[in-house]
Amino acid sequence: MAKLLVSIIIPYQAKSEKIDELLKDLSNQKTSFETEIIPVQDVTPAGKARNIGARRAKGEILVFLDSDLRLGHEAVLENLVNSLLRHNNLGIVSGSIRIPPYTSKFQKRYTQEIPHSQTPVVDKLTEVAVATSACCVIYKKLFLEIGGFNEFLPRGQDPELCWRLRKKGYLTALAPFCWCYHPQPDNMAELIRIHFRNGLSTGIVDYFWPDLNIDIDPKGIFYISERKTKSYRIARYIIAMLKAIIRCEILLFSSKSIYLFGYLYGFLKCRIWKTKSAP
Repeated sequence: MAKLLVSIIIPYQAKSEKIDELLKDLSNQKTSFETEIIPVQDVTPAGKARNIGARRAKGEILVFLDSDLRLGHEAVLENLVNSLLRHNNLGIVSGSIRIPPYTSKFQKRYTQEIPHSQTPVVDKLTEVAVATSACCVIYKKLFLEIGGFNEFLPRGQDPELCWRLRKKGYLTALAPFCWCYHPQPDNMAELIRIHFRNGLSTGIVDYFWPDLNIDIDPKGIFYISERKTKSYRIARYIIAMLKAIIRCEILLFSSKSIYLFGYLYGFLKCRIWKTKSAP
């Protein structure tokens, strides 16, 4: 009887990202199944790269990994895949994201101030609102049936996919004893670049596909958030910025300010483009 085949899909940009360390971690994984590794090079956005990898995959199960991850231990893949196999009605299962053990003071402070920078490690399968595509597993058949990741969205592909799965009656969950290390911005310049990019991308999504900008509860991914009005989200954003000032959370305030600037730039850029392209 043939062993189960699991396809591991890794999108990456050859000029700026290296996957050597991740490949080394994968070679040290102890699994009860066969694996194939499918790197997808220089395709953007990441959702499109993952979809291409899924169509190439020969395995019954797909694992998506970001190229800059380091696996937490030798049984990450085993724990991730077994969580999917052992529970019915699961749509997608992800691993916890942690900062590397040896990080700079800036990265540690960033993680303390910025929501959703890390995910707690759990000791049992735990339902979550969003299963991160940085490290997750899903049946190939279900992934293709539901249409894969939305290739039009420059940002927010993870919550949008999980939202579609929950609408179909599937659960999104966090695997027990399963974690990966993911680096955070190492300095202010990198923080500015990342949060401006994220804000700009969200502005584009809000302009063209506002219904697909899925709300993530500020309290964390363990809280399934209902859809919020734009006015509610704006008020919540302002309150969060005021709290950051009161608590002297400089990195949080900076990230939110930069994100807002990127958002406005992206939204207005779309409006100007649409006006110029109108007949």
